[in-house]
Amino acid sequence: MARHHRPRWINSPAAAQAPANPEQQQGQAGHAAAKGGQPAAKSTPTRHIQLTVTGSGPVSIAYDTTGTGLVRRENSIALPWHDEYRWPANQPLQVVQLLVQSTKAATCTVTVDGKVAVSKTSTAENPVAICYAKFTPTR
Repeated sequence: MARHHRPRWINSPAAAQAPANPEQQQGQAGHAAAKGGQPAAKSTPTRHIQLTVTGSGPVSIAYDTTGTGLVRRENSIALPWHDEYRWPANQPLQVVQLLVQSTKAATCTVTVDGKVAVSKTSTAENPVAICYAKFTPTR
């Protein structure tokens, strides 16, 4: 059975609503004013990030979806496993790290906007697969 995790801090309503810079604050103020008859501000585009692990379990997984070193670790995970979240496309460099440790074959995959950014497989001889992806902001 697939296990789906969405860490609370990734997609919390407060995190999704909080403007990251003064320009976004102005955009949100413009959006509020648009309700009063002025043109609406453009919404911030987001990137859809998916983390997937397939293969033979159980596995241990460590992953960082914030690029800040705040690592989540899960042990004895049955496969397949996945997590997904959205990241503001205009934010600074985003780094995603996913480490899988298994005694059998397991594959980690990071997908950004439906395209595979990286995919690695562990084996009995090399029991760790590391998927590391980074991308720059869009303008």
